[in-house]
Amino acid sequence: MRIFSSVKQYKWGLALVPLLLLAVFLRSGLLDLNIKGADIFYHYAEAMRIKAGENPYQRIVGQGLLRNRKYPTLFPSAYLLILGLSALVRFDFTALTFVLRSLIVLADILIVFILLRIARDRGLPFLGLGAAIFWLFNRWSLYNFAQARLDTIVLSLVLLAVYLYHEESRFWPFLVMGVSLSIKHIGVFILPLFFFDALRRKDFGKLVTQVLILSSVPVIFSLPFVFRNPLGFLSSMGFSLTRVAASPTAGASWAYLLDKYRGKLLLGRFGESLFLRTFLYYFFPRLPLFIGFSLVTVFAYLENWGKYIFAFVGLLVFLATNPVIFSQYFSWILPFAFVAGIETFSRKRVP
Repeated sequence: MRIFSSVKQYKWGLALVPLLLLAVFLRSGLLDLNIKGADIFYHYAEAMRIKAGENPYQRIVGQGLLRNRKYPTLFPSAYLLILGLSALVRFDFTALTFVLRSLIVLADILIVFILLRIARDRGLPFLGLGAAIFWLFNRWSLYNFAQARLDTIVLSLVLLAVYLYHEESRFWPFLVMGVSLSIKHIGVFILPLFFFDALRRKDFGKLVTQVLILSSVPVIFSLPFVFRNPLGFLSSMGFSLTRVAASPTAGASWAYLLDKYRGKLLLGRFGESLFLRTFLYYFFPRLPLFIGFSLVTVFAYLENWGKYIFAFVGLLVFLATNPVIFSQYFSWILPFAFVAGIETFSRKRVP
């Protein structure tokens, strides 16, 4: 009887086991891809520079901040993670991609578990099961696996941090989000969520503590590189805010319109000449993103949106307004699209 009661309790998880095995089997056909031109190869190259005692953030100094020359745009902890994983396989790149793909599978399982848990807690198990199946077999998840990208690993941590967060949270959600940001900046468009409750209560002591916990991992691992070359580090971190698209893959955008009407917006050529090569010159194409995200943040704060809805809309604003679009960006919004739907349709109030 105990066996049957256990099967009944965990039936959704058990139903997913053959689907997980099928997903792993199908993905095994992607292991023979040559990905030496993918981002992970350049991350590996930066890790090898650190191993050789070089400062990877030196390369951007004196260079343009518009065109991508494969500058390091991640925090040092991301490259140190790759360096540590590479050391496990004697710095063999092919073996490293196998290790990363294994970690991606584990991250996929974590995402699936969270989707099922959120749906079960809110009384929508079928929606959770459908979300889990869709995550395992959608083309963007397959793309991240094939390219051995860090995005799925980071995304699982971001989703876990949002899942763990509630009004009384003091440590774990902030630490998990900090770890995710130290690898890749996906969670930056969800970050305000973690400070809403402290701001509403005007508990500034708690707010400072939360900021310190969240920033601890990125700061600790970055300090040696900041001291070695502050300008190189800051320029590399800011490059994602200044770069232009290498090709018009997303077609016309706000960046094109802003560039076309820039002279009129700046009140003539004199204003434009003063504007050239300033920070605003580089940041100008991101104004719609900055304005849109600011509005969403204010609305969410004033109207007390659900945490999953804010996470989804925040990432959606980035996807819809950022001048540069890459395939992996589409995978960022998928888990949050489902949990936002679960949060919307559920009648149960769950923190």
